[in-house]
Amino acid sequence: MIKVSDPTSGADLASLDTTQSLVNMGLSNATIYSTSGNFTVSVIDANTGASLGQQTFGYAVQGNSLYAQDPTGLHDWLQQFSGYSSVDVYVQVEPQVQVTNAGTVSATDNAEY
Repeated sequence: MIKVSDPTSGADLASLDTTQSLVNMGLSNATIYSTSGNFTVSVIDANTGASLGQQTFGYAVQGNSLYAQDPTGLHDWLQQFSGYSSVDVYVQVEPQVQVTNAGTVSATDNAEY
């Protein structure tokens, strides 16, 4: 699960441009072979630790990056949390990868904006 450190407040969600949000996969000895899939976004109240909401969205693969298939839908869903003073946003995604050669495989993921 990836924690998105920005936005740090619910108010930041109002200005978040989800067309510019992506998950970048750093892969060694592997490639992403799926062209699409699903990811789950969870929003947590950073003050209380309470779960505010969770929703699954589709993603599309471009190179080693994953983008929301419907960035407007993602943005609209996140807007319901814009009134909170402090939120943490988590993204859980598991793209299908294929090993390219025998040996060690490593993968890292990073949410970028």
